[in-house]
Amino acid sequence: MKSAHPTFDLFLQLDCPPFRSIAFISEVTPSRQRWYQWVPHRFARQAAYQLIKSVDMAREVLRSSNQSAILIFEHKPQYALALYAACLSRGVPVFFFCHGLQQLQGRSIAHRWGFTLLRWLVSRFNVWPIHLELGDEVLPARLRYRQSIVVPHPVPSASRTPRSDFNVKRVRLGVVGVLRPDKPVVPLIDALKKAFADNPLYELRIATPFWQVTEELRRVGVELVDTTSPEQYDQFLRSTDIVLADFERSSFFFRPSGIVNDALAAGCYVIAPDYPVFQAQLSTPCRVGSGFGELAEIEDLVNAAVIELKEGRVDFEQWRAHRRDDKLLKLLGDRMDEIISQGGMR
Repeated sequence: MKSAHPTFDLFLQLDCPPFRSIAFISEVTPSRQRWYQWVPHRFARQAAYQLIKSVDMAREVLRSSNQSAILIFEHKPQYALALYAACLSRGVPVFFFCHGLQQLQGRSIAHRWGFTLLRWLVSRFNVWPIHLELGDEVLPARLRYRQSIVVPHPVPSASRTPRSDFNVKRVRLGVVGVLRPDKPVVPLIDALKKAFADNPLYELRIATPFWQVTEELRRVGVELVDTTSPEQYDQFLRSTDIVLADFERSSFFFRPSGIVNDALAAGCYVIAPDYPVFQAQLSTPCRVGSGFGELAEIEDLVNAAVIELKEGRVDFEQWRAHRRDDKLLKLLGDRMDEIISQGGMR
């Protein structure tokens, strides 16, 4: 078993006697494409995929025996009815990582119904959301869970390799990530070019898998770096001083970012929108980045970051120490043990 989010595989180590025996559930299930790829209609094909995925995850729950808890790494409430039924049938506390479920509940009627069902389960049964970095107090009451656990986001081990010292004579700025509509790149690049194109102190690069580079991106006139492989991605982060990212508020106001987390773990100062979870990532337990409300602020934030890095005021080691593997395992494990020993009582 493995998570669709590799950094979460750390929590497989929670299954340690004598305190707990956990059934781990993930969306990474056997490929069933041959069962539905022949369906001609896209909507029907997607519905078949979702149904099969839910049944596969439910079967994994039912195959478990003598477990003291269930931990779901990732799932989609809009097609998880079979999964929920299987979990409740085991009669043990159920834990799940939130992965922006509250943020995305408004995308469709199906998303909204699925989230409403999940929120009801949390209020009535021994079902416990696990938030990353920040609790949901910043959300409207109608979107909050009745109970939850908060843990820092795990740090990817591949990014812990020591990096070179900050070079004050050549500051490397990077925009990185898979290209998606909710992660707009071109406006951010335009803002950076406007601010720094004629400044020899700064070097600007865009890192993304080359298979998805568009003609529009090629025309922006900035160096492109291929990050198709994990090794290329890690190497880019370790050779970049400041990572800049922009995200649509409608998709990321209350979601952690893997890009932000990976960049910080690699020792990059990060500048990202001033959304609550991002700011928790950038400031707990110490500040290792900054947030902007609009792109016009980018120039001042980059200049301020350079001063902080030059003067050694950014403590990435303290940030990483707060997210050590042993610390996260103890934090989540102790809380789960407490809930398990109480029979899931609130």
